[in-house]
Amino acid sequence: MSALRVTYLTLPDQAGGLLLNVGDRVIYRGVRNIMHAAIGPHHETIRYLSDREPLPADTDIAIICGTPQILNSGTVSRNVERIAEVAESDVPVKINLGAGAFYFDAFGEDRPAADRAFAERVQGAGSAGYYRRYGGFDLVTCRDMAGDAVFNTLGIAHQPMPCPGFFSALFEPRPLFRRKEQLVSVLNGTASFWNRVDADVHLFLRQLHEADPSRIFIAHDEQDMQMLDELDIPHVEFGDADSFIRYLATAESLISLRVHGALPAWTLGLDVTLLGIDRRALLGEDFGAHFNVVPLRKDADFASVLKPGLGRPRQTDEERRAWLSRHLGRYVSLIRDTVRGKLGAEPPPGVPLHGSGLPEPAVPEKRPSQGRYFRSLFHSQKPDFPVETELLRSGQAHQRENGALVVTLSDKVTIAFGPYIRIPRGAWLLRARLTFEAVPPAPEQPENSILPAPPRAKMFDIKIMKGVPGRELARVTVPVAELKPGAEMTLELPFENPSDTGELETVFQIRGGPLEGAVVRIQPLRLLRREAALAG
Repeated sequence: MSALRVTYLTLPDQAGGLLLNVGDRVIYRGVRNIMHAAIGPHHETIRYLSDREPLPADTDIAIICGTPQILNSGTVSRNVERIAEVAESDVPVKINLGAGAFYFDAFGEDRPAADRAFAERVQGAGSAGYYRRYGGFDLVTCRDMAGDAVFNTLGIAHQPMPCPGFFSALFEPRPLFRRKEQLVSVLNGTASFWNRVDADVHLFLRQLHEADPSRIFIAHDEQDMQMLDELDIPHVEFGDADSFIRYLATAESLISLRVHGALPAWTLGLDVTLLGIDRRALLGEDFGAHFNVVPLRKDADFASVLKPGLGRPRQTDEERRAWLSRHLGRYVSLIRDTVRGKLGAEPPPGVPLHGSGLPEPAVPEKRPSQGRYFRSLFHSQKPDFPVETELLRSGQAHQRENGALVVTLSDKVTIAFGPYIRIPRGAWLLRARLTFEAVPPAPEQPENSILPAPPRAKMFDIKIMKGVPGRELARVTVPVAELKPGAEMTLELPFENPSDTGELETVFQIRGGPLEGAVVRIQPLRLLRREAALAG
């Protein structure tokens, strides 16, 4: 299946060039991340729930980006009207991700009972008829257990799942070094929610700033900015969710009056304190995402968070990772099953979670070998090959004759060394042919002298060394007394080469004293794989 065409229905983030609630863009970003994890990159179009612009005719999937849709109300907003219209449209695949409930008085001891009571109120309200139309969706998820209770009561097939806002930071990297200033995500006093709170939010924000002037206040919309300007509190604002979440990632701690500031902050690992006004503040607790929730009803509730200081997140990185993995996996499975069932074909694969939300930038592939690497690494890859004496060195008088190295010994003990080559690891045999063309006689003690005879070499060695400091792999020894001038001898040194890397050194030497005047002719060496030597 080729890339699908997806239309996202969300709320506008700007009007007349002025910033509206960036939180709605957080939800959109979370839904989009989930879709990329489920079906990979796709053709994307955005439409707004608040208008009447038709969906593109070639839309394969229409996605409602979750909002607090479920209210106990006699009338409904244009948002809910359009959601119901999409549910009954002829778009091939229709999905409503993260439908949320909204009611006050949600902080009692028996939350399930409060949710059931809310569901009964909705069932009898005028809005219930619109919610029943949600049965036209191919997949509905609700982001809290209050919505779950409503859909159960109304008989709407659905899946309770965490809010998509948790997944808005899914692909956001977090800096190693983070700011210590605490962030404060504000909510201006024009919101009708404050009718339920017997406290002064303006006084609280002033006190919060005075208690710790280093705190960084975040405005989510134009009214937040105007409020903070008039309260004389420095602040930052962001034109979109991307820059907002990127800023959250730089911090360690957040106090939030906005639910959708708290969710990506929790995912990123900040210490989060959410000042809750309504049922939405508990949507993390419904699914086991734990952060500090302070129900706001009186000034004393505000006072509990005035003290400066950074706490620790209530859940570890590993716990959050497991939580996100489990619920994202469920989202991916539900979406892929739905798309497959409606379109009759396997959807494209999702993007990897360890990346930036895009397909793998590089995929391992096995290419045909050109053989250049090992050709350049090894002197030879053959099982039997010569090593020319040009690769041998000597610190004594020497010359090269017809491929042989001829060395005339002085009082030094090292005759020759080299060839400093690499060969494949394994069992090998070094075959050396050489002739002592002249061997001086053993010196005698001077007549009528008490001095001993001058020292003379007793042993002739060939040894194979590797590495620094040198590790001896093999050695062969011939007593000097057994050397026969003019007679060629062949010496073999079996050895185990422990690795492909590291150079081999062969050392020709005498031990026990000098052998001054001796002449040694060394022929080209030969290296054989042990099995080749045995076969030969």
